[in-house]
Amino acid sequence: MAGGGMAVVAQLSCMEPASARDLRSPARKSPKESDGSGFNMPRSQSVEIGSLSEAKTIEQSEILAERFIASKPLKAYAKVCSKGSEKADGEPRRRKRKDDIHPLRRMVLNKVPFFTWIRACDCRSVRSDIIAGITVGVMVIPQSMSYAAIAGLPYINGMYSACIPTLVYAFFGQSRQLAVGPVAMVSLLVEAGLRGQLSQEDCPEWYAMGGEASGRAQYQVCPEQYVNLACLTAAVVGVMQVVGSILRLGFLVSFLGHPVTSG
Repeated sequence: MAGGGMAVVAQLSCMEPASARDLRSPARKSPKESDGSGFNMPRSQSVEIGSLSEAKTIEQSEILAERFIASKPLKAYAKVCSKGSEKADGEPRRRKRKDDIHPLRRMVLNKVPFFTWIRACDCRSVRSDIIAGITVGVMVIPQSMSYAAIAGLPYINGMYSACIPTLVYAFFGQSRQLAVGPVAMVSLLVEAGLRGQLSQEDCPEWYAMGGEASGRAQYQVCPEQYVNLACLTAAVVGVMQVVGSILRLGFLVSFLGHPVTSG
């Protein structure tokens, strides 16, 4: 039994982890240590690590703070709103890269990206753009006409809503992949929102026919007045979007679900 017990103790000592054995056994001292790259470095040799300057430290800390705040929309909006007061307090701001571009020219290039990408165009890119434009146009024309019918508008208004926004966005747009123009959801919302909104003064024929009991929509009886109301609705929505852009309210999209934003 004694021999068997010693064999078991010997077997357990062989199975225990190396870290436990290293803790009990004294560490062997060597005059040189490896730095991990295969070369041995003497223990007496020291490595000097230089510290950043105060301005560089402030710049790097602000970069990290901006990246952290970018992931939190509410804090980002609060930072934008308080940016003016921070400048008034005289706090150091992160230095921007200097360039030779005139401030007015820089503002124009930022607001009108057309002047930036038009200089990079060549014959190959123009040919590809023409092919893409023809392909998309063949699809967009009947699509916009159907969207206009869904909204209760004439076909010509649907074609206008597909062509004019695309032309304007080519000069002022910031994204090359964003598609602009009417969609089915907007058309349904316009028709549902403007249904029965014409007053008796605007469309007396519809009210003379019995209104909703006639079974006909207002855009069928008074198409011109309905188009004017739809244009007014589009103008109000455009003003709201411009005001939201000025107030930096784009972070509100972060609180909307993906099906709402993507359709």
